[in-house]
Amino acid sequence: MVRRTVVGAQQATTTSNPVRLAGIVRRLSGQTNAMSDTDRIAIHDAAGTAQVFWGKHRIARTTAARVLTETGYPERLYIPMDAVATDVLVVSETMTHCPYKGDATYYHVHIDGEQLDDAAWCYAQPVAAVAAIAGHLAFDHAALTIDHLD
Repeated sequence: MVRRTVVGAQQATTTSNPVRLAGIVRRLSGQTNAMSDTDRIAIHDAAGTAQVFWGKHRIARTTAARVLTETGYPERLYIPMDAVATDVLVVSETMTHCPYKGDATYYHVHIDGEQLDDAAWCYAQPVAAVAAIAGHLAFDHAALTIDHLD
C-alpha cells in the first residue's frame, strides 16, 4: 500500500550562496518506542519504506523511519539524518521550542537555485520521553511529496 502525503502551505523561493549542512548524523541509543508522561506523544517504528521528494528530486529514502503521533497534530514521519541528502539542506535561522519534545532546528531544502523555506526540522537533543526522534528529520512543505509504502 502506498500512502502519499503532500504537506504544508509554503512556496519555493530563490536564494544564492546557501550555507550547506554536512554530516550531522547522530546515532540513537537503540530506543525505538516512547510515550510521554502525559500520553500526549507516541513514537513507533514505521513499517516499510518512506521517501521524500521535491518534484523529481528524492531528498530521503529509508526503511528506518519513526512515526510520531501527537495529540492535536497530524502524524509525522521522522527520517534518520543518514537517510537524507544532507547536501540539499541549508540551516535556517528558525528555531522553536516544544515543551513535550524540546528545541527544534529548522532547515531549508535548496536544489538548483530554488529553496523551500523551513521545510524540515530536527530535535537534535529532544526531551527524554521522545529520545527516539533524536537525529531524525521531519518534513512539511506544500512542494514536497512524502511517500510511505507499507
